[in-house]
Amino acid sequence: MQLMHWLIVLLSIVAVSETTAEPKQTLRLATTEWCPYVCSGDNQHLGIIHEYVAEVLHKNKIKLEVGSYPWSRSIALAKRGGVYHGLLSAVPSEAEGLLLTQVPISTYRICFYTSPENLWRYSGSASLQTLRGALGYFSDYGYGEPVEEFIKDPTTETNRMELSGKIDPTRLISLLEAGRIKAFVEDENIMGWQVAHNDLEKNSSVTAQKIIKAGCLSSRPFFLALNPKYDRVDELLEVLNAEFSKPENLALLEQITEKYVGKTLY
Repeated sequence: MQLMHWLIVLLSIVAVSETTAEPKQTLRLATTEWCPYVCSGDNQHLGIIHEYVAEVLHKNKIKLEVGSYPWSRSIALAKRGGVYHGLLSAVPSEAEGLLLTQVPISTYRICFYTSPENLWRYSGSASLQTLRGALGYFSDYGYGEPVEEFIKDPTTETNRMELSGKIDPTRLISLLEAGRIKAFVEDENIMGWQVAHNDLEKNSSVTAQKIIKAGCLSSRPFFLALNPKYDRVDELLEVLNAEFSKPENLALLEQITEKYVGKTLY
């Protein structure tokens, strides 16, 4: 009996040490501030995708380190390799030359926003040509079709305004207020986060009540992207595809998402 007792104690110690062991490897991914998906400046609120991917990797003894930069620079750093092994989240049009997970991390939805006095509404690709004024958007951002076709079309150059640097909806809101653009495109969760967590009165006279949603695209999946030069890329992609498919992880994602945006979006 005494031998059995010590055997149980030993097995318990081994089990605890395995669950608390240091990660066997570190994965460094570049991103940009994309609240509520990826947030910076608050370790208690890292963002939906940051928290979720970190937890999934931790289960596989992988430590996640994230570096936040302007989006164009993050893409360049991920493609260069070396310091960063890939992008925390991306869509195919943003990650040319990188390897994406086959199973998406989650989805997002791009919507159009304008002022109440503007009667324009998005109703398909043809309606983009009827916008009387410029459409505001951020460079290198994967908006999906037909927006990407519109912003790449040289004949629409006078009907759009491209912003580089930090992806901050208040920049677009200020341009809308100044009349320099007539509408802009943004993820609806990002807009909801801005409305809920920022006093827009301090940044612009265009408050949440003075911005209307003028239509949306269909929801689109986004993925984790890895540099093909990463030495364990195939193995890690296989692990991530399996983890992102597990019902318990999907439930975890839903739980984290609700903590940030609740069940009602902007």
